Amino acid sequence: MCFIRGYQHPVLIYLIQISRINSQPFKLKANTRNGELIISLPSDFNGALKYQTRNGKVKFSEDMQPITSTFSEGISFVGDWQAAGFTDFAKWQGDEVEVETANGKIQFTYAKIPKGRRDSPPSSSGTKLRKGGVFDRH
Repeated sequence: MCFIRGYQHPVLIYLIQISRINSQPFKLKANTRNGELIISLPSDFNGALKYQTRNGKVKFSEDMQPITSTFSEGISFVGDWQAAGFTDFAKWQGDEVEVETANGKIQFTYAKIPKGRRDSPPSSSGTKLRKGGVFDRH
């Protein structure tokens, strides 16, 4: 599981590929107090999304909208939820992304691999990896 915490700046999480150890599901948890969250997922992501913003909107990119099913306010699934066996977030054992911001919008997009590069995300300044897999953006 990966935890990412931001404070008052937009937080961009850019995932091109999810590597797995022993077929463990991918779990991402991110939150900010006063900032936008932009989550860019690999194009083969198939999993649950849980999201909450008190003062902001949630948006899915145009290319993600056709394959995203919303079950209730704050719960969606990207991909074929029936084939994956998704019934609800609490019981789900597969890949999942959980994000929350008090004051900011949340955007879900697909990660685009820069032309000529195989696996390089855009640069991001001010993000540090702390012990235990927690990223902090200052």
